[in-house]
Amino acid sequence: MPSVGCNTAVPALVVCPFTGSSIGTKAAIAHAIGADGRSRVRTAVQTAFLLSPILGIGAALATLPLTATATRTLGVLEEIFSLADTYLQILLLGHPFI
Repeated sequence: MPSVGCNTAVPALVVCPFTGSSIGTKAAIAHAIGADGRSRVRTAVQTAFLLSPILGIGAALATLPLTATATRTLGVLEEIFSLADTYLQILLLGHPFI
């Protein structure tokens, strides 16, 4: 269980930018709906559906090689280091599907 608790900061750093971009996307779509701009709504939704998986996979590929470094930086004990590193890799692999 300690391997789970020590890795909460890194996934949060990866998820936060996506949360912010989703709020911006929702605002753009709501603005287009309010202005009765069906083509702008369609464009915003299509852009979100196109960019989300690309950016998610890119973030996962960029952060996966850094899991051991991040786990060491967090000061994880050697006894649970491999478990914590594996858990972090699993979390980062799942992020493109959130």
